[in-house]
Amino acid sequence: MPASSAASTSASATTAAATARGPAHIVPPPRAEQHLAGVARISSWDSKVAARQRAAEVKAKEKAMKAEREEADKAKTKARMERRQKVADKARLEALAAKMSGKRLDRHKRRLGLTKKVAH
Repeated sequence: MPASSAASTSASATTAAATARGPAHIVPPPRAEQHLAGVARISSWDSKVAARQRAAEVKAKEKAMKAEREEADKAKTKARMERRQKVADKARLEALAAKMSGKRLDRHKRRLGLTKKVAH
């Protein structure tokens, strides 16, 4: 029996060494699905990946919505600035028309001789 005990101690030594370093061949558990009793179960890693993917999709959608909102705000601002510019241009043109009308009236008076300081 000493031979078998030596073999068992040798086997236990190799198992102890293997457990200290880990098993000789490492087989990772399946990540996508684990089948227990015929039911497919999603692992926690896959749920984390799915959650990250959902978060990325939500973030992308929020970014798109924000860009759309900013674009609408820019369009409103541009329309507002154009309206203000039209009002300013209209006022400037009216002032210019009044000024030109005054100049025309002055020319007409000069032609009539009403501006000269001459006793008529």
